[in-house]
Amino acid sequence: HEGCKREIFYWSMCILYATGMRVKEYLGLRVNEIMSLEDEINEGCVFKIRGDNAKTGRGRNIPTKAMVFVDGIKEAYTNMGFTHRPNDFLIFNPSSQNRNQYSRQALDHRLRQVLNASGLMRELITSGNSKISLYSSRHYFITRQLEKGVDKNFLSKVAGTGLKNIENVYGQIDVIRHARKIIVTGN
Repeated sequence: HEGCKREIFYWSMCILYATGMRVKEYLGLRVNEIMSLEDEINEGCVFKIRGDNAKTGRGRNIPTKAMVFVDGIKEAYTNMGFTHRPNDFLIFNPSSQNRNQYSRQALDHRLRQVLNASGLMRELITSGNSKISLYSSRHYFITRQLEKGVDKNFLSKVAGTGLKNIENVYGQIDVIRHARKIIVTGN
C-alpha cells in the first residue's frame, strides 16, 4: 500500500498547486463536491468548497484543470481495494474503519519525508531559500495567477480571501524578473 499512498500524496500536491485551496479545505473535500466539466473543458472540474469547510465560513467554487489528478487519487485507492463513495473524503485514511479524513499533520509529515529523502530540504537550507510547506502551494497558485494577469477580484473569489489580502500578501511580484514583459511589449 505504500506505493499507492505515495501516489495519493503526489496527486494531492498537484491538486493543491493547481487550485490554491487551503490544506484544511482540501482535506475536508468530499467526492460529491467535485463536478467534472469533461464535456466543456478537457480535464476540467470545479471543486465546491462548503462554507463549513472554508476558513471564512463562505462557500465557493474553484475551477481548475485537475480532473486527471482526482482520477489518479481514485485509481490509487482502487489499487488498495477501496472504491470511493459519493460522501467519502477525496483522500481518506485507508487504515480507518470509517474512512476518516487524513490529518494536516499526516500530510505535512509526508511532505517532510519527501523533502528529506529527495535531498531538497538540505538544498533549500544550503541555498538560504525559504522552506517549502503545504502553504507554499497556495502562495504559488495565487502569485502565479497574478503573474498571468488573472483579475484580482475574480482571484479573490476563487481563493476565498479578500482583495486587500491578495494585494498585500501575494501581490509582491518580482519586478526585475518580469521586466521583459514591459520592455518587449513597449508598454
